[in-house]
Amino acid sequence: MQERVEKYIYYIAENKYRVKFLKIDKKNNKRINFDQYVCGTLEEAIKLRDDKLKENGLTLEKVVEDKVDIFAIDEDEDKITQENKPKKSRKNAENNDKTKVDKYIYEIEKGKKYRIFIRKGGTNGQKGDYYSEIFNGTLPQARKQRDMQLANLKLKNGKSDKGNIKFIDFVRIYYKEYAEVELSPTTVSGGKCELKNYVLPEIANMPLNKIDALVIQRIINNLKVRDKEKPDKNGNVQKLSITSVNNVYRLLRKIFNKAIAWDYINVNPVTKVTAPGVSKIEKQSYNREELLELLEILKKEDIFTEALFTIAICTGLRRGELVGLHVEDIDFINNMIFIKRAAVWDAQNKKIVEKATKTKGSVREVPMPLFCTETIKEYLKSRDRAIQRFKRKDKNYIAPKNLFLSKNGGIMFPDTPSSKWLKFRNKHKEIRNVSLHGLRHSYCTMQMNENPNLSPADVKKLMGHSQLATTFIYTHSNEDKTQEAISVFDKYYNDNKEIKVNFNQMLSLYTRMNFASKRELDELLKFAVDLKVAEDEKYNMIKQYIDNRYPMFKKIDISNINFSNVWDILDLYKQKYGDEFILSPINKTVD
Repeated sequence: MQERVEKYIYYIAENKYRVKFLKIDKKNNKRINFDQYVCGTLEEAIKLRDDKLKENGLTLEKVVEDKVDIFAIDEDEDKITQENKPKKSRKNAENNDKTKVDKYIYEIEKGKKYRIFIRKGGTNGQKGDYYSEIFNGTLPQARKQRDMQLANLKLKNGKSDKGNIKFIDFVRIYYKEYAEVELSPTTVSGGKCELKNYVLPEIANMPLNKIDALVIQRIINNLKVRDKEKPDKNGNVQKLSITSVNNVYRLLRKIFNKAIAWDYINVNPVTKVTAPGVSKIEKQSYNREELLELLEILKKEDIFTEALFTIAICTGLRRGELVGLHVEDIDFINNMIFIKRAAVWDAQNKKIVEKATKTKGSVREVPMPLFCTETIKEYLKSRDRAIQRFKRKDKNYIAPKNLFLSKNGGIMFPDTPSSKWLKFRNKHKEIRNVSLHGLRHSYCTMQMNENPNLSPADVKKLMGHSQLATTFIYTHSNEDKTQEAISVFDKYYNDNKEIKVNFNQMLSLYTRMNFASKRELDELLKFAVDLKVAEDEKYNMIKQYIDNRYPMFKKIDISNINFSNVWDILDLYKQKYGDEFILSPINKTVD
């Protein structure tokens, strides 16, 4: 900031001063404007001021000080009539001001406030393009703002110099106007990191319209042989994975697509370069037998671990969707999970946020097998006990709505499922090395290959994909068959010619009362009696089977059950008789 140290003298820097004054001569219709920098001592600046005042026949009292803002109109000057005002050419209007610090940039307050003034075109009496702004910030920031405005400014004759913008400046526009508005914080921070490490060192200052396919190809080629930024846990430096290279390729393709959409360039150079491809190793998944083995191993883990990964195996949810699940998203009657949101880490604001799912198609309903529902019920009991502990420690504690809580009682960190999965996998060396996201691939593969009731379009809906990019696009389904998805995991029991059912389901079959959902009962009825007989006959056969195998059901009195006490009474019976029973195909045992 310019500080006045003497009348009409301003301190600029060490041994640098500015002598500036203005005189309006109304009689002779002219003004005397003196503005000069002095590189020297304050005494030298005072001597220059006094000499110039004397030379123009002025005294200190008669001089009008100019304002710091070079574009402000002095009150005395504004009193001059328009017809008598000395004309100043437009060409030199901005160049004559001595506070110009860079092209189109004028200093108002050093290091804090600048004016960006751009005028282009306007020949032969036509008005050219014009931009003016007071910018609060440093000079480097003002330069960036100027460059962005120059890129967005079209000339009057219809031509555009927008493509001359530096790549790094367009990237700033891309993130400010699109990515940070439309994409998740995780995607934004990840993309910025990839650009900073792998792209900007190569082409940051290149004009956008000068980046061609050859430039992109060289970037991709360099990444294929490049080492990772950090060594692994053993201190070994690995090469960048082909997936990382492919991520950079896709990010560049998106950026240049936006450049086309916003009229900066006409052709996307990235589309002329072959995509790096995807590593087969990094798309590993478990087969059916391995998944069933996993389910058995999980039964021996703590209930939190069992519930978290049982849901992941049986529903194919993304990591953020698992963390973003709320208790109210679980339909225990119909064995469904409703996917409405995902939890992500907002690196910029340093907090966990819940956002809409990845795509519109990601909002969906996913059915669960019966044993998955029961596992969640058991976990909720543990969750309730944890909440009570938190409340005893802090009377003001309010539990989040999320199904899975952190150790401190808050929303679980989005990376926690991955770290827990790695810990679980290291504990059980017999489990093949597949990532947590590999469980999602495993679910998709199981449904595609082993469930004849589902078309690729049905699997797409279950997975929450916006496109059939990972499936064979050769069929279309108009019928909603996603309910059939649970049959893949029901084979876990069907292969042994029997199925596990809970107390509510068995009592419903025995009494024909709705202690379980109609869909569950229809499936169990179809499984148990695969004969072409009337429904009443099927229920009679099941009742006979239960009487023979589980005679305790004869002792259950349902006459005193009503709407207000039904679940309490059923819980008492569960404690007495258990909550797991076996149902075998009756047509194999009954003549």
